[in-house]
Amino acid sequence: MPKIIPIKELKDMAKVSEICRKERIYKDLEVAESDILAGRTKPAGLVLKELQRKTVE
Repeated sequence: MPKIIPIKELKDMAKVSEICRKERIYKDLEVAESDILAGRTKPAGLVLKELQRKTVE
């Protein structure tokens, strides 16, 4: 969902960057939560073993 930002805040690029980072984090959390609820995740131990195997190859 778009966020309305007052024009005076748009002049402060550090503030705009902070807002964008926070919005992205929340979007990533929404995606992760939906993946968990849909069962599209793997156990951490299995993923770590797969990563170790890939780094050795």
